[in-house]
Amino acid sequence: MLFEIISFVGKSNSGKTTFLEKLVLELSKRGYKVGVLKHDVHGFEMDKEGKDTWRMAKAGAWSVGISHSEKMAIIQRVTKELSLEEVAKFFEGVDILFTEGYKREGKKKIEVRRKGIEPLCKPDEIVALVTDDFNSGEPIPQFPIDDPVPIADFIEEKFIKFRHVECALWVNGKEVELGTFVEKVIKEVNLALIGTLHDVDENPRSIDLKIRL
Repeated sequence: MLFEIISFVGKSNSGKTTFLEKLVLELSKRGYKVGVLKHDVHGFEMDKEGKDTWRMAKAGAWSVGISHSEKMAIIQRVTKELSLEEVAKFFEGVDILFTEGYKREGKKKIEVRRKGIEPLCKPDEIVALVTDDFNSGEPIPQFPIDDPVPIADFIEEKFIKFRHVECALWVNGKEVELGTFVEKVIKEVNLALIGTLHDVDENPRSIDLKIRL
């Protein structure tokens, strides 16, 4: 998968949807293709009653699609809830995918939290906090809830631009500048080692390596 997945989480009435809307607008203005996935635990209906696609679905069609020169949509039945990784495959072509929810999927999380609302996540479970209260003292990057520009800069630099370089190194969340020689050595050594492993594509499109100390 060639894009990063970031889950926006927060308790009810924290302002997740409103803030995410502003952030999507800001990154879209910068020319990025942003995907958004909402996790709904209560069930949902996307099609309008009486429309042709609704009628075909009610008749028992497993998948129903509609296509236009500017957009397309497919509604498909499933026999079980798909994992985030499985659903994300439908977003091929985006630069980044934001989800609202999916707290337990193990992806990078950004919490949206207003003053007076109890934390949903521990500091070591999130990569950033969006808030209107900067007195929490938590040792993580914090960004204002009323301005999407600062966190858009953060996400662009750390999670989008990284996908468009051949080799990059981050230590404790800070990018380390690599010279051409070091970049070449790191890339070639890791490619050679990974190539010896089983169940790895012969020509992978991307490789993400994380080392915990």
